[in-house]
Amino acid sequence: MKLLLFSDAPLFKLNDTYYTSGSWIRFPTFLSEQCSALTLFSPVFPYSGEKPIQNENLWPIDLENMTIYDCAPYCGMVDFYKQLLRNFLKWRKEIGLLAKAHDAIVMRMYSPMVGIVCKIAQKEKKPFFPIIGGNIDAASDLMRTSKLLKKYLYKIFIQFCVLHEKIWCSKASHIFVYSSELAQRHKRNAEKISLVRTPHLSMKEIVYRSYTVREGGVRIVRLSKLQPVKGLEYLLKAVRILISKGYSVTLLIIGKEIHPGYENKLRKLCADLNISKNVTFAGWVPFLKVK
Repeated sequence: MKLLLFSDAPLFKLNDTYYTSGSWIRFPTFLSEQCSALTLFSPVFPYSGEKPIQNENLWPIDLENMTIYDCAPYCGMVDFYKQLLRNFLKWRKEIGLLAKAHDAIVMRMYSPMVGIVCKIAQKEKKPFFPIIGGNIDAASDLMRTSKLLKKYLYKIFIQFCVLHEKIWCSKASHIFVYSSELAQRHKRNAEKISLVRTPHLSMKEIVYRSYTVREGGVRIVRLSKLQPVKGLEYLLKAVRILISKGYSVTLLIIGKEIHPGYENKLRKLCADLNISKNVTFAGWVPFLKVK
């Protein structure tokens, strides 16, 4: 089976090599091993940085059985809609040709391109499978950090996006969601909804290994982009609670700051909670070093 996968996560290209800053690329890489061929349709930016690309929080993508189709670069929904009028016909033609050459279409949601893709999937009679991994209704830094009229306008826009998602996903062959909350949003199509295994965990899968604990201490590592939707404030407060109960706790946070000023806000919270000596911000660390 040949799969066509859509993602809004931007990639970077230097010569003939593609690079990414997000670990989500591991999913299409895995998926490409399960089918005869996979084409990833994603916005691709030509790399033009002054620093060597290895120092820009990026790592190369091992293509193997995967082909990357360079979409006109855009970053985020606002940038997408700015380019929509200029690129609509081009995108529709490109996606139409790709759809003809593939057996099924998979899309990482939420994507503002869902309407274009779903219409073409219907026209070409190709099965369409959205994977809804995030709740846009709750995961918007713009809304969380905005105030007054601006926050109200963002709220209206997000409600539009949620409605947009529900309309087009209702036409899907099957819907994969990451949480029961997202499944509830699409309850009218409950018969074609499946909860995806990742990232669901049960307490049985959390194993206490005493031999990894040094001198009774608890070492916690959190890998996350530094942005408000990740809720790192709650993790810091949890560390404070553990310390207040007599536990020796250290927390290592690995990740790049996405929302300007957010790391300083977290550092200030550490100081307010008197846990600065227990928390280390490591910044971005290459995946191989994390392992």
